[in-house]
Amino acid sequence: MVSCLAGSSHKLNIIFKAVFKEEIIMILRINRSRILTLSNISAIMGALALLLTFLSRPGLAQYTYTELLSPGMTGAHAHAVNNYGMIAGDGTYPGYWDGFIYYDGSSSDLALSGWTETYAYGINDYGDVVGYGDDGTGYKGYIAFEGGYSDIIPPGWLSAEAHDINESSEVVGFGNSGTGYKGFYYHEGAYTELLPSGWTYSRAYGINDSGNIVGYGNDAGTVKGFLYSGGVYTPILPPGWTYARAYDINNSGDIVGIGNDGSGTKGFLYSEGVYSTLLPPGWDSLYIWIFGPKISNNGTIVGNGSDASGFTSFMYKDGVYSEIYPPGWSYVFVNDINDNDIAVGWGSNSEGVYAGFVVTTETPCNSLAVYNEDVVLEYSSLQGAHDSAGNDNILKSRNVTIIEDLIIDSNKTVTLKNGYDCSFTIIEGVTIVEGGMEIADGTLVLSGGLLELR
Repeated sequence: MVSCLAGSSHKLNIIFKAVFKEEIIMILRINRSRILTLSNISAIMGALALLLTFLSRPGLAQYTYTELLSPGMTGAHAHAVNNYGMIAGDGTYPGYWDGFIYYDGSSSDLALSGWTETYAYGINDYGDVVGYGDDGTGYKGYIAFEGGYSDIIPPGWLSAEAHDINESSEVVGFGNSGTGYKGFYYHEGAYTELLPSGWTYSRAYGINDSGNIVGYGNDAGTVKGFLYSGGVYTPILPPGWTYARAYDINNSGDIVGIGNDGSGTKGFLYSEGVYSTLLPPGWDSLYIWIFGPKISNNGTIVGNGSDASGFTSFMYKDGVYSEIYPPGWSYVFVNDINDNDIAVGWGSNSEGVYAGFVVTTETPCNSLAVYNEDVVLEYSSLQGAHDSAGNDNILKSRNVTIIEDLIIDSNKTVTLKNGYDCSFTIIEGVTIVEGGMEIADGTLVLSGGLLELR
């Protein structure tokens, strides 16, 4: 197994000991002043791979996915989530659609009296839900609250859809006014039409807790987003773009949407007067399905688009894009995100059934890369941890990639256990070291977990 080692002067003894609980211990002993190079160790670790197959090697998990498909439903969409984790969506039953609220593992249908179908698009922290449906006389919006609901349709309009609601239960949406599609604002029974001067149509999609509203419409043949604040309309169109649609605004006034920059469909973030393009690396374009990109009050953005493999979704947080894609699903649409970075959407699951899903972001790990359980200290590097370790100390490394050159040249025995979770209690993966590794003296014991050298 070690015939690839260069030179017999590297008096290396490799001893394998099988111990209880399926743990394998590999002890590397080398004479003082002899060097074990990275290529040598890589050869050894490659040969040991089969012996260590008791340990799985998943990548670093970012999300936990929960499918939403209540009993009796043949399909489901999750459209909105509030900061308490209450989810609004709609499901299909044999012969009809009905909105639902999902919370704490159980789902309740809206079941608006006399309505033949309902779709739920928004929910605030009080659990008030907005959407639209057919009450038997035509399509109109609604606001459902504890103990009842109210129709939402401006007087004289032919149809209406309610799309968003804030913490004051102010609602925005759009519909057919009889002379074209227009946006509207609704609060406590009163309506305000939303149509910038000279525009031929408009649609309102988002409202924040200050009552600032975003949407889009047609201005002299160009589709532009708009911000309506304090009775004043502000056009939203990134410089050089051929069109733009604004879909959401958070409490900081940050606006997100999509448009075309002349080379393709992309997303944009408009913050403090500055536009930024949204497009994950390697993606072809962004797109919408009813909903465009959404932004939380913490600035986390979710949206949809396509890459070389097809339709997919993303989360953008702190300058980093990550893909949202439940394992085994064929395509997904993410529709909303709350201030706890919990996102919701829908797609085709592993059985080909349309189902909703919840995406929970794992709590960020504040632990450093290596932990010495004997002195109860954490270190950012293996080198620092090994240098500070005493004889027979035990080090635990996390399921992370560490970039460093590791030199072991102290006459002491140190045990290294690899692939631990954030709390250093469970082995969940592999510790990867990118860089050189030399052992000039001492004993390194690899006990449990897998150390991969690259």
